[in-house]
Amino acid sequence: MHICLFAAIAFHCGKAGQDQIQISRRRLMRSARIQSVATYHSCIRDLARFGHIDYHPSFHPLRASRIGLSGQYEKSLNSQDNG
Repeated sequence: MHICLFAAIAFHCGKAGQDQIQISRRRLMRSARIQSVATYHSCIRDLARFGHIDYHPSFHPLRASRIGLSGQYEKSLNSQDNG
């Protein structure tokens, strides 16, 4: 599930052409094919803890969280776009 969630984040960052995006939990769960909220929170917390993503949760029910790839992945994503 971690890989699915990371791939969904990378996809949405690449699609937006930005290092960080604001996206809802529901939209990311749909993209990553995750059905359990507990699994989503566990995976996103692990990805942030291990340094794969920058995660700034929004505790407001109508405002999306800010999520982005960590620096090492940003560089590789940008080099693919330029190459």
